[in-house]
Amino acid sequence: MRHIAQQILGNTFAQIFGKIGTAILALFTVRILSSYFNTSEFGDYGTIYEFLAFFGAIADMGIYTLALREMSKHDELRNEIYSNAFSLRLILTGGAMLLAMGSAFFIPAYTGTIIPTGVIFASIATFFVLMSGTVSIILQLFWKMRFHSYSLILGKLFTFLGVLWITQYYSPESSSSSFLWILSMGIFGSLFTFGMTFLFTQRELPLHFSFQKNGMQKLFLQSLPFGLSMILGTLYFRMGFLLLGFLLPRSENGICIAQFCGDLESGKYYVAIRMMDVLLLLPLFFMNSVLPLLAKSIEESSPHILQILRSSFLFLFALGLPIAGGGIMLATPISASLADSKMLTDASLGILGADTAFKILCIPLFLSFLSTFFNYCLISYNQQQKVMWINGIALSINFISNLFLIPKYGLLGASISAIISECAVTGFGWFFLSQHTSFLPPILPSFKIIIATSIMAVGIFLIRLAIPGFGSSPMTLLFILVFSVILFLGMLSFLKFFTPEIKSIFKKSHPQEEMM
Repeated sequence: MRHIAQQILGNTFAQIFGKIGTAILALFTVRILSSYFNTSEFGDYGTIYEFLAFFGAIADMGIYTLALREMSKHDELRNEIYSNAFSLRLILTGGAMLLAMGSAFFIPAYTGTIIPTGVIFASIATFFVLMSGTVSIILQLFWKMRFHSYSLILGKLFTFLGVLWITQYYSPESSSSSFLWILSMGIFGSLFTFGMTFLFTQRELPLHFSFQKNGMQKLFLQSLPFGLSMILGTLYFRMGFLLLGFLLPRSENGICIAQFCGDLESGKYYVAIRMMDVLLLLPLFFMNSVLPLLAKSIEESSPHILQILRSSFLFLFALGLPIAGGGIMLATPISASLADSKMLTDASLGILGADTAFKILCIPLFLSFLSTFFNYCLISYNQQQKVMWINGIALSINFISNLFLIPKYGLLGASISAIISECAVTGFGWFFLSQHTSFLPPILPSFKIIIATSIMAVGIFLIRLAIPGFGSSPMTLLFILVFSVILFLGMLSFLKFFTPEIKSIFKKSHPQEEMM
């Protein structure tokens, strides 16, 4: 017998392991490209992928999450639901990528740039990334996401080696041709990931590909509210980046003659949000692992629902707060290790860079850990419509605030807007969840996490004073990160956070919630 709690954590950490591997490779790629491209070219590179993120949400439409929920609740219909989900996702993904390719050529801000052509190349890579995520639903269902992690790491390694070869040997100087070749490496890597993931899933539940119109239509209508909420959520999160390019003038050959230029601000902001993207996947991985158990418990009116909610909240709170606190304290050395110096803040010239943006974005980063918890809980209660309304409100707030802040403050304005909108998402999520359950965040354990994080931050500050050239080398930065983790966990232990009840969250499950 294997405990459900252990399976959930094992599945989550398998995904975290995969993401750490792919994140390291992705951030190395960012480091190489931030040096290889000038700031304007790097801004165009980032714009291509941020532009596609919106169309990726259209392709997703929440099908993954809703199909996972339904397959968890109806064992006898797993084959049928999986087939419908794959077929529907194939149609939506293909259509969304074609729409992205066409629309990029009609956006005035992209006219005369390499962005529309780049979108064509990146759309193909995005197609295979999304389809590999679709088939991985089977691995998520059986808590075997480690196989998807292997596929992701090998695919990203393929892309990284390709980028390294282009920038170091094939074309040491950047050009339009090398720009497109770099995008092509993403196609090869994502195709490799899809192929491997598909082979792994076939061993667990073979795909019987078919177009069942009624089943696909039912799944689409079920997922539509959540899908619309994902589109709105993607828009409000990416809105700041996109509006930097739309609201600000473009530089002339990399030289900005205005206060702010969209392509230059985008290049620096892209470094910050790439670091954000990596960390934001942690709560998603965890809640995707919790979702099958939570949905089934709600369906069966299990008496352990509140304990599942409590343990999930505490885990994300204890993960998100120290990450955000450490990020604020270490924003500059982390950014310096991942981006060229031209992307960083220059205090002497009054120019803000990726490090400043990341420092501010750590606040909405922490709030995103909590809002992800609230949103997934609402989905488990079949309240996708409320998630849609939450993200719609956040999008409106984000759009309006960016219209006022970006022209005046550039990337700083976009960062502040992210805080405002994420506060709205978290607040409304908590409010709507309270209408369906008596769950309240555990006060005392949460307070202990806050104290431990505060002491960790003070420890980092003291190290900054004690170590000359703080964070100037990767090894020094690695030492500080390890020290921070040890200090945080040590303080939790000192504060007696790990009570028998807390330990039971991760070590035990109830007899009726065990499986073979």
